[in-house]
Amino acid sequence: MAGIVIGLASRENEEEFRNRVRDFFLSQEEYSPESLQQIDLWAEELQVKPIRKRVVDEVLALPEVIKARRSRARNVNESARPRSNEEVERGNTARRSNNPSEAKVKRWKDVAERGDADAQYILGYAYDSGEDVEEDKAEAVRWYRKAAEQGHAKAQFFLGCAYYLGKGVEEDEAEAVRWFRKAAEQRHADAQCNLGQAYDYGAGVDEDKAEAVRWFRKAAEQGHADAQNNLGYAYQHGEGVEQEKAEAVRWFRKAAEQGDAKAQYNLGCAYCFGKGVEEDKDEEAVRWFRKAAEQGHANAQYYLGGAYDFGVGVDEDKAEAVRWLRKAAEQGHAEAQKRLQELGLTIVSKPE
Repeated sequence: MAGIVIGLASRENEEEFRNRVRDFFLSQEEYSPESLQQIDLWAEELQVKPIRKRVVDEVLALPEVIKARRSRARNVNESARPRSNEEVERGNTARRSNNPSEAKVKRWKDVAERGDADAQYILGYAYDSGEDVEEDKAEAVRWYRKAAEQGHAKAQFFLGCAYYLGKGVEEDEAEAVRWFRKAAEQRHADAQCNLGQAYDYGAGVDEDKAEAVRWFRKAAEQGHADAQNNLGYAYQHGEGVEQEKAEAVRWFRKAAEQGDAKAQYNLGCAYCFGKGVEEDKDEEAVRWFRKAAEQGHANAQYYLGGAYDFGVGVDEDKAEAVRWLRKAAEQGHAEAQKRLQELGLTIVSKPE
Protein backbone atom coordinates (compact mmCIF):
# COMPACT_ATOMS: atom_id res chain seq x y z
CA MET A 1 0.00 0.00 0.00
CA ALA A 2 2.82 2.39 0.79
CA GLY A 3 4.13 2.10 -2.75
CA ILE A 4 0.69 2.90 -4.16
CA VAL A 5 0.35 5.96 -1.93
CA ILE A 6 3.76 7.22 -3.02
CA GLY A 7 2.79 6.69 -6.66
CA LEU A 8 -0.45 8.60 -6.24
CA ALA A 9 1.32 11.44 -4.45
CA SER A 10 3.85 11.60 -7.30
CA ARG A 11 1.09 11.90 -9.89
CA GLU A 12 -0.64 14.55 -7.82
CA ASN A 13 2.63 16.46 -7.49
CA GLU A 14 3.23 16.19 -11.23
CA GLU A 15 -0.23 17.59 -11.93
CA GLU A 16 0.30 20.41 -9.43
CA PHE A 17 3.67 21.22 -11.01
CA ARG A 18 2.11 21.14 -14.48
CA ASN A 19 -0.67 23.53 -13.43
CA ARG A 20 1.77 25.97 -11.84
CA VAL A 21 4.01 26.00 -14.91
CA ARG A 22 1.01 26.40 -17.23
CA ASP A 23 -0.39 29.33 -15.25
CA PHE A 24 3.10 30.82 -15.10
CA PHE A 25 3.59 30.77 -18.88
CA LEU A 26 0.08 32.07 -19.52
CA SER A 27 0.78 35.15 -17.41
CA GLN A 28 4.56 35.60 -17.59
CA GLU A 29 5.64 38.59 -19.65
CA GLU A 30 9.23 37.47 -20.08
CA TYR A 31 11.12 34.19 -19.98
CA SER A 32 14.04 35.16 -17.72
CA PRO A 33 16.68 33.58 -15.49
CA GLU A 34 14.37 34.38 -12.58
CA SER A 35 11.57 32.42 -14.23
CA LEU A 36 13.84 29.39 -14.62
CA GLN A 37 14.79 29.63 -10.97
CA GLN A 38 11.12 29.78 -9.96
CA ILE A 39 10.34 26.65 -11.98
CA ASP A 40 13.34 24.89 -10.42
CA LEU A 41 12.09 25.84 -6.93
CA TRP A 42 8.68 24.36 -7.68
CA ALA A 43 10.24 21.19 -9.05
CA GLU A 44 12.29 20.80 -5.89
CA GLU A 45 9.36 21.63 -3.59
CA LEU A 46 7.10 19.07 -5.29
CA GLN A 47 9.90 16.53 -5.73
CA VAL A 48 9.45 16.27 -9.49
CA LYS A 49 12.93 17.33 -10.66
CA PRO A 50 13.45 14.17 -12.79
CA ILE A 51 10.44 15.06 -14.94
CA ARG A 52 10.88 18.85 -14.88
CA LYS A 53 12.09 19.21 -18.49
CA ARG A 54 9.44 16.88 -19.91
CA VAL A 55 6.59 18.68 -18.15
CA VAL A 56 7.87 22.14 -19.12
CA ASP A 57 8.22 21.07 -22.77
CA GLU A 58 4.70 19.61 -22.74
CA VAL A 59 3.28 22.81 -21.24
CA LEU A 60 5.09 24.97 -23.82
CA ALA A 61 3.44 22.86 -26.54
CA LEU A 62 -0.09 23.50 -25.23
CA PRO A 63 -2.15 25.49 -27.78
CA GLU A 64 -3.28 28.07 -25.22
CA VAL A 65 0.30 28.67 -24.06
CA ILE A 66 1.58 28.97 -27.64
CA LYS A 67 -1.22 31.42 -28.42
CA ALA A 68 -0.51 33.54 -25.33
CA ARG A 69 3.23 33.71 -25.99
CA ARG A 70 2.76 34.52 -29.67
CA SER A 71 0.28 37.24 -28.75
CA ARG A 72 2.79 38.82 -26.38
CA ALA A 73 5.52 38.54 -29.01
CA ARG A 74 3.33 40.36 -31.53
CA ASN A 75 2.67 43.11 -29.00
CA VAL A 76 6.38 43.54 -28.43
CA ASN A 77 7.11 44.06 -32.12
CA GLU A 78 6.37 47.64 -33.15
CA SER A 79 5.00 46.44 -36.49
CA ALA A 80 5.50 43.83 -39.19
CA ARG A 81 6.86 46.33 -41.69
CA PRO A 82 10.53 46.20 -42.75
CA ARG A 83 12.71 48.71 -40.94
CA SER A 84 15.02 51.12 -42.69
CA ASN A 85 18.78 50.85 -42.19
CA GLU A 86 18.61 54.01 -40.05
CA GLU A 87 15.95 52.49 -37.80
CA VAL A 88 17.94 49.28 -37.44
CA GLU A 89 21.09 51.21 -36.51
CA ARG A 90 19.19 53.39 -34.02
CA GLY A 91 17.77 50.24 -32.46
CA ASN A 92 21.19 48.60 -32.25
CA THR A 93 22.69 51.74 -30.76
CA ALA A 94 19.93 51.93 -28.19
CA ARG A 95 20.42 48.31 -27.24
CA ARG A 96 24.18 48.71 -26.90
CA SER A 97 23.71 51.69 -24.60
CA ASN A 98 20.96 50.09 -22.52
CA ASN A 99 22.56 49.05 -19.26
CA PRO A 100 19.52 47.08 -18.01
CA SER A 101 19.73 44.95 -21.18
CA GLU A 102 23.43 44.34 -20.61
CA ALA A 103 22.68 43.30 -17.06
CA LYS A 104 19.99 40.92 -18.27
CA VAL A 105 22.36 39.30 -20.76
CA LYS A 106 24.95 38.93 -18.02
CA ARG A 107 22.39 37.14 -15.83
CA TRP A 108 21.54 34.80 -18.69
CA LYS A 109 25.22 34.13 -19.32
CA ASP A 110 25.83 33.34 -15.66
CA VAL A 111 23.02 30.76 -15.74
CA ALA A 112 24.07 29.41 -19.16
CA GLU A 113 27.68 28.92 -18.07
CA ARG A 114 26.41 26.77 -15.22
CA GLY A 115 25.05 24.40 -17.85
CA ASP A 116 21.36 25.36 -17.96
CA ALA A 117 20.14 24.33 -21.43
CA ASP A 118 17.19 26.76 -21.48
CA ALA A 119 19.50 29.67 -20.68
CA GLN A 120 21.99 28.52 -23.31
CA TYR A 121 19.24 28.43 -25.93
CA ILE A 122 17.91 31.87 -24.96
CA LEU A 123 21.40 33.33 -25.02
CA GLY A 124 21.94 31.80 -28.46
CA TYR A 125 18.69 33.33 -29.67
CA ALA A 126 19.72 36.72 -28.28
CA TYR A 127 22.96 36.66 -30.28
CA ASP A 128 21.10 35.29 -33.32
CA SER A 129 18.48 38.04 -33.35
CA GLY A 130 20.51 40.90 -31.88
CA GLU A 131 18.02 41.20 -29.04
CA ASP A 132 19.59 42.95 -26.03
CA VAL A 133 23.07 42.24 -27.41
CA GLU A 134 25.00 42.94 -30.61
CA GLU A 135 24.14 40.35 -33.24
CA ASP A 136 26.80 37.65 -33.54
CA LYS A 137 25.82 34.56 -35.55
CA ALA A 138 28.93 32.59 -34.59
CA GLU A 139 28.32 33.21 -30.90
CA ALA A 140 24.68 32.23 -31.41
CA VAL A 141 25.81 28.92 -32.90
CA ARG A 142 28.16 28.34 -29.97
CA TRP A 143 25.34 28.65 -27.44
CA TYR A 144 22.80 26.79 -29.55
CA ARG A 145 25.26 23.91 -29.77
CA LYS A 146 25.74 23.75 -26.01
CA ALA A 147 21.98 23.53 -25.48
CA ALA A 148 21.43 21.21 -28.44
CA GLU A 149 23.99 18.74 -27.15
CA GLN A 150 21.93 18.54 -23.96
CA GLY A 151 18.87 17.60 -26.00
CA HIS A 152 17.18 21.01 -26.14
CA ALA A 153 14.78 20.68 -29.10
CA LYS A 154 14.49 24.38 -29.94
CA ALA A 155 18.27 24.79 -29.89
CA GLN A 156 18.62 21.72 -32.11
CA PHE A 157 16.18 23.26 -34.58
CA PHE A 158 17.95 26.63 -34.68
CA LEU A 159 21.35 24.96 -34.96
CA GLY A 160 19.97 23.04 -37.94
CA CYS A 161 18.81 26.34 -39.46
CA ALA A 162 22.27 27.83 -38.96
CA TYR A 163 23.88 24.93 -40.83
CA TYR A 164 21.26 25.03 -43.58
CA LEU A 165 21.65 28.77 -44.17
CA GLY A 166 25.36 28.98 -43.44
CA LYS A 167 24.84 31.62 -40.75
CA GLY A 168 27.58 31.60 -38.11
CA VAL A 169 28.90 28.29 -39.41
CA GLU A 170 29.85 26.82 -42.78
CA GLU A 171 26.80 25.75 -44.77
CA ASP A 172 26.25 22.01 -44.45
CA GLU A 173 22.86 20.56 -45.45
CA ALA A 174 23.65 17.09 -44.11
CA GLU A 175 24.53 18.52 -40.70
CA ALA A 176 21.39 20.65 -40.82
CA VAL A 177 19.32 17.53 -41.41
CA ARG A 178 21.06 15.77 -38.52
CA TRP A 179 19.98 18.49 -36.08
CA PHE A 180 16.52 18.86 -37.59
CA ARG A 181 16.04 15.13 -37.08
CA LYS A 182 17.04 15.31 -33.41
CA ALA A 183 14.51 18.09 -32.80
CA ALA A 184 11.87 16.43 -34.98
CA GLU A 185 12.11 13.24 -32.96
CA GLN A 186 11.17 15.35 -29.93
CA ARG A 187 8.00 16.50 -31.74
CA HIS A 188 9.33 19.95 -32.64
CA ALA A 189 6.87 20.86 -35.42
CA ASP A 190 9.12 23.35 -37.27
CA ALA A 191 11.90 20.77 -37.35
CA GLN A 192 9.51 18.08 -38.56
CA CYS A 193 8.38 20.34 -41.39
CA ASN A 194 11.98 21.23 -42.32
CA LEU A 195 12.97 17.58 -42.26
CA GLY A 196 10.03 16.83 -44.54
CA GLN A 197 11.20 19.53 -46.93
CA ALA A 198 14.73 18.12 -46.89
CA TYR A 199 13.38 14.74 -48.02
CA ASP A 200 11.05 16.45 -50.49
CA TYR A 201 13.88 18.29 -52.27
CA GLY A 202 16.77 15.91 -51.54
CA ALA A 203 18.62 18.52 -49.48
CA GLY A 204 21.18 16.84 -47.23
CA VAL A 205 19.48 13.46 -47.74
CA ASP A 206 18.40 11.37 -50.70
CA GLU A 207 15.08 12.55 -52.08
CA ASP A 208 12.25 10.45 -50.63
CA LYS A 209 8.72 11.75 -51.17
CA ALA A 210 7.13 9.15 -48.89
CA GLU A 211 9.46 10.08 -46.04
CA ALA A 212 8.72 13.74 -46.72
CA VAL A 213 5.00 13.03 -46.34
CA ARG A 214 5.63 11.15 -43.09
CA TRP A 215 7.32 14.15 -41.50
CA PHE A 216 4.88 16.68 -42.99
CA ARG A 217 2.04 14.67 -41.45
CA LYS A 218 3.64 14.68 -38.00
CA ALA A 219 3.97 18.46 -38.08
CA ALA A 220 0.57 18.97 -39.73
CA GLU A 221 -1.16 16.97 -37.01
CA GLN A 222 0.32 19.41 -34.50
CA GLY A 223 -1.30 22.30 -36.39
CA HIS A 224 1.77 23.47 -38.35
CA ALA A 225 0.28 25.49 -41.23
CA ASP A 226 3.22 25.18 -43.64
CA ALA A 227 3.31 21.41 -43.14
CA GLN A 228 -0.46 21.22 -43.65
CA ASN A 229 -0.11 23.03 -46.97
CA ASN A 230 2.80 20.79 -47.99
CA LEU A 231 0.79 17.69 -47.09
CA GLY A 232 -2.12 19.04 -49.11
CA TYR A 233 0.20 19.54 -52.08
CA ALA A 234 1.43 15.94 -51.75
CA TYR A 235 -2.14 14.62 -51.83
CA GLN A 236 -3.06 16.93 -54.70
CA HIS A 237 -0.20 15.71 -56.91
CA GLY A 238 0.19 12.16 -55.58
CA GLU A 239 3.76 12.71 -54.40
CA GLY A 240 4.77 10.20 -51.73
CA VAL A 241 1.13 9.27 -51.17
CA GLU A 242 -1.79 8.13 -53.30
CA GLN A 243 -3.41 11.08 -55.06
CA GLU A 244 -6.56 12.16 -53.23
CA LYS A 245 -7.76 15.66 -54.08
CA ALA A 246 -10.47 15.81 -51.42
CA GLU A 247 -7.83 15.04 -48.79
CA ALA A 248 -5.65 17.74 -50.34
CA VAL A 249 -8.46 20.25 -49.90
CA ARG A 250 -8.92 19.18 -46.28
CA TRP A 251 -5.30 20.00 -45.46
CA PHE A 252 -5.26 23.17 -47.55
CA ARG A 253 -8.30 24.38 -45.60
CA LYS A 254 -6.67 23.71 -42.22
CA ALA A 255 -3.66 25.82 -43.21
CA ALA A 256 -5.72 28.47 -44.98
CA GLU A 257 -7.86 29.01 -41.90
CA GLN A 258 -4.65 29.77 -40.01
CA GLY A 259 -3.86 32.51 -42.51
CA ASP A 260 -1.29 30.68 -44.65
CA ALA A 261 -1.24 32.55 -47.98
CA LYS A 262 0.03 29.60 -50.05
CA ALA A 263 -2.76 27.39 -48.73
CA GLN A 264 -5.35 30.11 -49.29
CA TYR A 265 -4.22 30.32 -52.92
CA ASN A 266 -4.27 26.53 -53.31
CA LEU A 267 -7.74 26.36 -51.80
CA GLY A 268 -8.87 29.11 -54.15
CA CYS A 269 -7.57 27.06 -57.09
CA ALA A 270 -9.44 23.99 -55.83
CA TYR A 271 -12.71 25.92 -55.89
CA CYS A 272 -11.86 27.66 -59.16
CA PHE A 273 -11.16 24.44 -61.04
CA GLY A 274 -13.42 22.07 -59.07
CA LYS A 275 -10.60 19.87 -57.76
CA GLY A 276 -11.39 18.02 -54.54
CA VAL A 277 -14.66 19.89 -54.01
CA GLU A 278 -18.14 18.86 -55.09
CA GLU A 279 -18.32 21.57 -57.72
CA ASP A 280 -16.46 24.68 -58.76
CA LYS A 281 -17.63 27.71 -56.79
CA ASP A 282 -16.35 30.94 -58.24
CA GLU A 283 -17.41 33.10 -55.28
CA GLU A 284 -15.59 30.83 -52.86
CA ALA A 285 -12.53 30.81 -55.09
CA VAL A 286 -12.50 34.61 -55.14
CA ARG A 287 -12.84 34.73 -51.35
CA TRP A 288 -9.70 32.66 -50.85
CA PHE A 289 -7.76 34.35 -53.65
CA ARG A 290 -8.50 37.68 -51.99
CA LYS A 291 -7.17 36.50 -48.62
CA ALA A 292 -3.93 35.35 -50.20
CA ALA A 293 -3.68 38.39 -52.47
CA GLU A 294 -3.97 40.74 -49.51
CA GLN A 295 -0.88 39.04 -48.08
CA GLY A 296 1.07 39.72 -51.27
CA HIS A 297 0.73 36.32 -52.99
CA ALA A 298 1.44 37.17 -56.64
CA ASN A 299 -0.47 34.27 -58.25
CA ALA A 300 -3.49 35.02 -56.08
CA GLN A 301 -3.31 38.69 -57.07
CA TYR A 302 -3.25 37.66 -60.72
CA TYR A 303 -6.27 35.36 -60.37
CA LEU A 304 -8.17 37.95 -58.35
CA GLY A 305 -7.39 40.52 -61.03
CA GLY A 306 -8.65 38.07 -63.64
CA ALA A 307 -11.86 37.53 -61.69
CA TYR A 308 -12.58 41.27 -61.78
CA ASP A 309 -11.40 41.50 -65.39
CA PHE A 310 -13.96 38.98 -66.66
CA GLY A 311 -16.62 39.15 -63.93
CA VAL A 312 -16.06 35.64 -62.56
CA GLY A 313 -17.33 35.28 -59.00
CA VAL A 314 -17.56 39.09 -58.70
CA ASP A 315 -19.06 41.90 -60.75
CA GLU A 316 -16.83 42.93 -63.63
CA ASP A 317 -14.69 45.91 -62.60
CA LYS A 318 -11.80 46.85 -64.89
CA ALA A 319 -10.32 49.36 -62.46
CA GLU A 320 -10.21 46.77 -59.69
CA ALA A 321 -8.83 44.24 -62.16
CA VAL A 322 -5.99 46.59 -63.07
CA ARG A 323 -5.28 47.28 -59.40
CA TRP A 324 -4.71 43.60 -58.62
CA LEU A 325 -2.97 42.80 -61.90
CA ARG A 326 -0.60 45.68 -61.24
CA LYS A 327 0.26 44.32 -57.80
CA ALA A 328 1.11 40.92 -59.33
CA ALA A 329 2.99 42.49 -62.23
CA GLU A 330 5.13 44.57 -59.88
CA GLN A 331 6.33 41.29 -58.38
CA GLY A 332 7.41 40.10 -61.81
CA HIS A 333 4.33 37.99 -62.63
CA ALA A 334 4.67 37.50 -66.40
CA GLU A 335 1.01 36.70 -67.14
CA ALA A 336 -0.15 39.76 -65.19
CA GLN A 337 2.31 41.94 -67.13
CA LYS A 338 1.06 40.46 -70.40
CA ARG A 339 -2.59 41.15 -69.55
CA LEU A 340 -1.81 44.74 -68.58
CA GLN A 341 -0.10 45.23 -71.94
CA GLU A 342 -3.21 43.85 -73.65
CA LEU A 343 -5.18 46.47 -71.75
CA GLY A 344 -2.83 49.14 -73.07
CA LEU A 345 -0.87 49.50 -69.83
CA THR A 346 2.77 48.83 -69.00
CA ILE A 347 4.34 47.97 -65.71
CA VAL A 348 7.89 47.71 -64.48
CA SER A 349 8.73 45.18 -61.80
CA LYS A 350 9.78 46.75 -58.54
CA PRO A 351 13.46 46.12 -57.75
CA GLU A 352 14.07 43.59 -55.02
